[in-house]
Amino acid sequence: MLQSNSTLRYHLFFMSLVLCTHLNAERIIDTVWGKEVITDPLIEELLDHEVMTRLESIDQSGPHLYFGITPKFDRLSHSKGVWALVQRAGRTQKECAAALMHDASHTVFSHLGDVIFKKDTTKGVYEEKAHSYQDEIHLYFLKQHGIDAITEKYNIPLEDLNPDLEDYKALEQSLPDMCADRIQYNIHTGVVFNMISTDDACDIVYNLCFDGTRWYFTDPVIAKKFAHLSVHFTKYLWGAPYNGAFYHYFARALRRALELNIITHEDIHFSTDRKVFDILKESNDPAIMHAFELCNNIYQSFMTVTYGQGDLNIKPKCRAIDPLILIDNEFKRLSELDQDFAQEFNAVYQWCKDGYGLLLYE
Repeated sequence: MLQSNSTLRYHLFFMSLVLCTHLNAERIIDTVWGKEVITDPLIEELLDHEVMTRLESIDQSGPHLYFGITPKFDRLSHSKGVWALVQRAGRTQKECAAALMHDASHTVFSHLGDVIFKKDTTKGVYEEKAHSYQDEIHLYFLKQHGIDAITEKYNIPLEDLNPDLEDYKALEQSLPDMCADRIQYNIHTGVVFNMISTDDACDIVYNLCFDGTRWYFTDPVIAKKFAHLSVHFTKYLWGAPYNGAFYHYFARALRRALELNIITHEDIHFSTDRKVFDILKESNDPAIMHAFELCNNIYQSFMTVTYGQGDLNIKPKCRAIDPLILIDNEFKRLSELDQDFAQEFNAVYQWCKDGYGLLLYE
């Protein structure tokens, strides 16, 4: 027998109420390896804060995206992924919150803040340090945005959002070890550059283990697929000569805009990539336009020479990872188990150590 309209409406209302209650209890986010569930109200509250929503408009690679050089990979997606990995590791609420917020203090164009505020290239030397400008201003930045008012409701002082705290073993580790931050950006970069599939990303994440002190793999084949990404991107993306030249030229445009009061230091710290990029692009200042032209033709805008012989001499940070693998109840480095990878890893390590020079076409 067909139900009456009133009975049907009641059942539909009841079903929708149950569904809404379930959805409110579990917030779903997307990562490159699949969906993750948030049930912690602190994480939800932080995610909704303007400090975090701003990161959707800050790209991992900096200004490259706006010249069509790299695919989109925003820092909000990265931050969510890092949080998801730390949560998977079963870590504390404090470490999970620190993981989510660890990149909140990035300036516009990400690590361009290092070039503008921290790196002295007047002598033609650029060597990346362990701590970036963003790290140095992190707690100040969060304080300026009132994040302490949120965390203190959960008995977490602002100082506990420092991602470099010694107890946060899942979030940060020294190279060449894995950590949640390093794991996420390698996997995500691999996906957006089509070097691995989302299925590969899922395989990597589900093979990862954390024992309270260290991340490790149990499958050497999957470990190598992951580790190869870090070696490749160190040489051909993050540490690549074109990247060094690009940052140099774009930083020049940004400094010129500051001199002309077209933008302010506050814009660099608190605005978003596209807003600042459009201001520069629409300025029509000859010096800024020339810097943009060099960036648009970046591969024809420099020549690589021996370190010490360039206008700018760079020793890139070696971000190559040599992951631990648990074999027969014993931890081994991938380089101990795979000679081909050992050669690949050692070659890029030496390449970073030797550095290179750039002849700049001004």
